[in-house]
Formats: sequence, structure tokens, C-alpha cells
Amino acid sequence: MPTFSPELIYAVLLRLPVKSLLRFRCLSTSFCAEIDSTDFVKNHLNRSIQGKTRLKLIITDEDIESGSTFYAADFDDCLKEVILLNKPSKSTQLDDTLVCNNSCNGLILLVIFFNDLGSESIKLALWNPFTRRCKSIPPSPVKIGSKKSLAFGLGHDSALDDYKIVMIIEGEYYLKFQVWIFSLKSNSWRRIKDLHLGEDDFRSCVCGFANGVLYWECKGKTLGFDVANELFFNLPLLPNGGGTMTSLGPYNDSIAVLEDNLYISKIAPTYKTVDFYLRVNGKGGVKAEAVAEGGWMKAFTIEEEGLSIKFQDVDFMPWPSAYSKDGDSILLYTRNEMFWYNLGQKTALKVEIAGMPQAESFGFDICWESLVSLDDDNAFDGSA
Repeated sequence: MPTFSPELIYAVLLRLPVKSLLRFRCLSTSFCAEIDSTDFVKNHLNRSIQGKTRLKLIITDEDIESGSTFYAADFDDCLKEVILLNKPSKSTQLDDTLVCNNSCNGLILLVIFFNDLGSESIKLALWNPFTRRCKSIPPSPVKIGSKKSLAFGLGHDSALDDYKIVMIIEGEYYLKFQVWIFSLKSNSWRRIKDLHLGEDDFRSCVCGFANGVLYWECKGKTLGFDVANELFFNLPLLPNGGGTMTSLGPYNDSIAVLEDNLYISKIAPTYKTVDFYLRVNGKGGVKAEAVAEGGWMKAFTIEEEGLSIKFQDVDFMPWPSAYSKDGDSILLYTRNEMFWYNLGQKTALKVEIAGMPQAESFGFDICWESLVSLDDDNAFDGSA
């Protein structure tokens, strides 16, 4: 019987999907230790990102009566069909309305709305749908109510290799907002310096994470938060004095994250084209002294003529979520339609995904398949 070197076995394991790796953990103690190791988890994820493979489209059917249902479609399979994802374990008491806030390295931040003695409240959870593990986040020191809560975000602190949840809520004083951070490593919340914003500035509950920074769209500006250094900053306005249009993107947001880069949009006065600008950091990386520097570079334009919809007639402008592997096309979606838009030819091909349920609208997120762990305090979904 031939004997394979450890290096070859390791290289083969890196190429396998998460489902296979989870099965192979039971082959031997050494296999289990290797697959669970921090280095392997990082290398497996990095190989996926660099090779643009194992990228998933997460689809949420947020039905008020029956509760949220989650599906996944595989970019490697050209988004041909969806598979139904097992919902997070009932042992985590996530039986109410679940909404995907944002994802980071295969982990999804869930915001759960539930009734608490007649008032609507919020709790949080982290979910890895690929390892099928879910962790209920301990309650924060302040009660999270839907009317008081403003925004959440999940990001990765690469310096500490820690996942952090940022929560921004109304403060005790006018125009001050409390900022709380949950650390997955310490499994605890702590409060940092208050954030000063105008009364109506914070209008976005959907955020994006790119290159170490969480972003939220505010009234007339984009707010950034350096996760490692825990600093807020305002991004510069778009070129030619242009701001962002509040009618762009899903849920009226105009920021988008593609391949770990931030993009922001600007619509022409004619409503016939939308320009997307790429965020360019001042010193090529996210650093405390440089994170607010840099500017914008025009990346691509979407023309109405190539689509079968009229920009002025839709509730949600076409919003980009991913590049194709060859980089020639970009995936756009509106309230209930998806298109592959060819950036060179300015043409669009409607995406038909088999198995998609019938609904007026869905929630969408892009998520890398990963082995990222939620530590020991988590629950399995319990299904075969």
C-alpha cells in the first residue's frame, strides 16, 4: 500500500469542502487535530478566498408567520440551485424572526426579534451554517430593544484573531450613542467611547465589512470603524462633490462589499446609469493613522439599457454582490430578481436558481464556506 507524505495529505485536505472535512475528522485523532487546528482553519479559508472558490450566496426568506428560512446557492455551481440550510439549533432559543445582519469569514451575525412582555426586543447569535454550529450571544449590559437599537456589525480583528460584534444604540444624552463591543475570545461585552452623530444621521441597519473595517451608511456620509484599533472615522465624499443616493441598494443602502473592498454608488441625474466607486486606502492598508485617508476611484458603471428594469421604477436599485470568477461580470439583485451584468458588453443575463421559493422579497448575503469555530459555547443543529 502506498504511503503519502504529510505534506501531500495536507494539500489535499485544503482543497476539500467543509462537509467532507467534518466527516474526515473521525478517521483518526491526528486528522481531527489537524482539521481543527487554527492554522488549518486559516489556510483553508485563505485558499478559498485566493482561489475564489467555495463562495456561497445565502438567501433568507423572512416570513413573519412561519419564521425565517435559509438557503444557500454555490457560485462554483453557477448558482444553479438552492439547498435548504438547517436552522440554528432550538436549544439556543432562536425560534423567533431571524435576520442576517452581515457575515465575516463564514460566520453570520443573526439579529433575532422576539416579544418580551409585550415589547419587541432583540437578541444576537453567531452562526456558521457550514459547520452547523450556532452560538447565542450573552445579553449585553443594556437591554436591546428594536426601537432603541440602531446598528450592529460583525468584523474580524486580525491582530488578535478575534471576532467582534459592534453594537451602536441611543445613549443617555442628546446626539450621543453608546458603543458596545462583544469579543468572541473573551465571551463578554464592554463599552467604548461614545459616538457623536446628528439626530437623524444613522439611517442604516445594514453594514459591510472589508479589509478590517466595518462600514455603515449615514445621512450624507459613510461611517467606518477600524475593528482592530476600535476607532470611528468618516469617509470622504465621492468625487466632484457627489454624495451617495439613499435610494440605492437593498434596504435603501448604497454601500457594497466586493472581494474585501468597499464600493459606494452614485446615480446620474437622468436615472439612466449608476457609477460605482472603489474605496482606496491612503497607505495601502488599514492602520490607525491612515484609516481615514485615501479616496475613491471609479470602478464600473451600470447602464439601465442593458437591464430589463427601469431604475426609476424599482424600489431597490440593482445592487452588486459578487464578481464572476473571470471578473468580466458582476452579480446584481433587486427586490426579487438577480442578473449577471457583463461590465464590458453592458448586457445582463437573468439568474434563474432552481428551488427558490416564491416570495415577494428575500434577504441576501455573500458568505465564504469556512471551518471558523465558535469556541466551546455553541450548539449543533441536531439534524442528520
